[in-house]
Amino acid sequence: MRALTWQGRRDVRIDDVPDPILQHPTDAIVRITSSAICGSDLHLYEVLGPFLTPADVLGHEPMGIVEEVGAEVTHIAPGDRVVIPFNISCGSCWMCSRGLFAQCETTQVKEQGKGASLFGYTSLYGSVPGGQAEYLRVPQAHFGPIKVPEGSPDEQYLFLSDVLPTAWQAVQYADVEPGGTVAVRGLGPIGQMATRIGRHLGAGRVRQMGGPGDEDDPGAEPRQRGGRREPRRRAGPAHARASCHPAARRGSARSSPWLAVRASRRAPPRRARGRPPPARPGGTVKVAGDQPCHRPVELCP
Repeated sequence: MRALTWQGRRDVRIDDVPDPILQHPTDAIVRITSSAICGSDLHLYEVLGPFLTPADVLGHEPMGIVEEVGAEVTHIAPGDRVVIPFNISCGSCWMCSRGLFAQCETTQVKEQGKGASLFGYTSLYGSVPGGQAEYLRVPQAHFGPIKVPEGSPDEQYLFLSDVLPTAWQAVQYADVEPGGTVAVRGLGPIGQMATRIGRHLGAGRVRQMGGPGDEDDPGAEPRQRGGRREPRRRAGPAHARASCHPAARRGSARSSPWLAVRASRRAPPRRARGRPPPARPGGTVKVAGDQPCHRPVELCP
């Protein structure tokens, strides 16, 4: 089959690779019809190269048609249309039973000190061949794939693989209060989805922060204003920062998008030296997405 492969730093290619086959009774083979490119894939292009091997197949946001299933896979069958979540989880271990699927103990990459395995994302996460390919072997297919109906384009469902659940979790963990304010910094796919979810979950005000000239958007829908396209519509890594609090301070969120600032709801958030926090004291800051940090982060009270 044809697949997108990593060959070295800043070198990815479409190559011929062996077709996947069933290896375990919980596997499935899916013919891929769409596969998105995640902002975190940019890390593979360069900085995470030491954890990749030439010919590794990339991609972790796919969907397609089931071609074959193992004996223990019963909720999907050949011919079904499915979305495949990026993390590989068994659904029955202690962590999965508590909804912590990204920490699945069955697929956990213990030798690397990481959580659950991921599709197409380095030896740190299991070196599982990814979904930017014509076919994909799906481990733990008795639990992972999500069956979706026919009749609508792939784009209507593809975000279920990563973008929608990542953004949903970000807003949920930020603890949106009815009528409260949500500030989202970083308007790649995750950030733009987080603005919509914040409004859907009852936020009274959504603040989008993506670059110079950003402004409040009461409908949480990026759009043209005053005859010009807002710079927040740019493409970029899927980095989102959401904070929920009664009154976000306008223009106060200027932290680097990779900086993970975490704060208790009962105490003022710590911040990077010289950078004001995006929430009032006692607010909540949630960092979403994959944030590899290549240098120490200096924090001060």
